[in-house]
Amino acid sequence: MTTPEAPDIQKALNLGLEQGCAHGTIEVSSHALHLQRVFGCHFPVAVFTNLSQDHLDFHKDLEEYFRAKLLLFQRGYNPGLRYILTNADDAYGRRLARLSEVPSFSYGTSKGSDICLINHRATHQGLELTLAFFGRTFTLQSQLLGTHNLYNIMAAAAACNLSGIPDDTIQAGIRSLRSVPGRFERIHVGSPFTVILDFAHTPDALENALNLAQEISQNRVICVFGCGGDRDRSKRPLMGKVATEKSDMVIITSDNPRSEDPESIIKQIEQGIPSGTSNFESLPDRKKAILRALAVADEGDLILLAGKGHETYQEVDGQRIHFDEREIIKEAFCFN
Repeated sequence: MTTPEAPDIQKALNLGLEQGCAHGTIEVSSHALHLQRVFGCHFPVAVFTNLSQDHLDFHKDLEEYFRAKLLLFQRGYNPGLRYILTNADDAYGRRLARLSEVPSFSYGTSKGSDICLINHRATHQGLELTLAFFGRTFTLQSQLLGTHNLYNIMAAAAACNLSGIPDDTIQAGIRSLRSVPGRFERIHVGSPFTVILDFAHTPDALENALNLAQEISQNRVICVFGCGGDRDRSKRPLMGKVATEKSDMVIITSDNPRSEDPESIIKQIEQGIPSGTSNFESLPDRKKAILRALAVADEGDLILLAGKGHETYQEVDGQRIHFDEREIIKEAFCFN
């Protein structure tokens, strides 16, 4: 349930065409590529962001995962391919660039990248970037937060440039972008501390979210997270390690346990936590874990609720149960 099925994609593209759209953008997942949902579609500019441990319940290993992503960057699969953009700071991105059949451009913080971050400033209001951009200096402002969005902004700006979109249109578009619900989303409840929701559910995504939390928090970072059931189990201890290393306090809880026992999942997460670490506790009931974090937070702290993001349900024993973290947080403040 990632990139839509082929008939749905074609219906959406046709609707756009009928209404005068000149450009379209689709996030294409490895699942969609493997299952040929976009086979034969023409993507003139294909962008590679990164590859980290995820979806190994579907792909047998990272190599197979990479090979699935690689399909988008091959003319035999994507006949309209003209340019590719790769993340110069990602090992798989550099590897993909070497395999390119068409002109390849890189973006990142590495010197020599075609789109290179010269400097940036991050505040609670967003990001300001100065880039070396296809041989010239280019400035951008965004309401988005986080290192991952530095990469996303560079990639988006470069893709637009390669599609013939003018600089001022790129700047205005990126300036107008608002945060996607559940992606480092701040919940405003008038508290003396900050509460953030984020969908991070892999070791890499959790580390990025916690790095940003540390960057903008005025005091401690408190992380509440769990791991999904019936999915890649090998990432569970890795996430336990990342959370305890990057947070001042961690509350390990449930995500979507599905058919698995929540306490068993938590024990697997705890296996990755270095011996002697004491900055964590476990509460299988996610609502209680959230309320616990709210109760112990001090002025200036930042609470990161990771894993659920935009979701408004929990999957337990084959059922979807209503579970909206925004509601839980707001109810807690109404009763206090």
